[in-house]
Amino acid sequence: MRESFVDKFLADKKLLDILVVNLCTLVLAARQLRQQNPQAELPGEGCWTYGQVVHEYTLLLKLLATNSNLYFDPSHAMKLWQCLVANPVTAQELSDGTGFFRAGINGSSTGSNLSSTPFIEDTAMKPLLVKHITHMDAAQMTHTLFQCFSESFRAVGCGVCC
Repeated sequence: MRESFVDKFLADKKLLDILVVNLCTLVLAARQLRQQNPQAELPGEGCWTYGQVVHEYTLLLKLLATNSNLYFDPSHAMKLWQCLVANPVTAQELSDGTGFFRAGINGSSTGSNLSSTPFIEDTAMKPLLVKHITHMDAAQMTHTLFQCFSESFRAVGCGVCC
């Protein structure tokens, strides 16, 4: 019952599109602000800091995916990768982004009631790996990002996502 309600809500309100656009808009604004003034305080929402807002967006996207039949298609996956991982504004943003993608590849494991089913579409994995992950700047590679890369490669290489 819960999944059908969440699925209907997502479809009727185009919630995934709205959340992805809002998150990417926030991150782009933060990037522009940091380019103009590296010491500037990043934009938050209300009493929430920038890092808290980005974190909550990624948690909400994972929660929606694990409580519905939602899958992130190549367009959404590419936008989120570019937004959160390709050129992060903060280390926390990179951590949240790679955590989101690792959960999307392997299935979310946060919380006892959440599904362990991957929520990034098979068709999104190979282009993500070929176009983005393999072209990452080595100086930006973190342990978590390497794990994400490794898990993506295994998923594509094993034929799961091809």
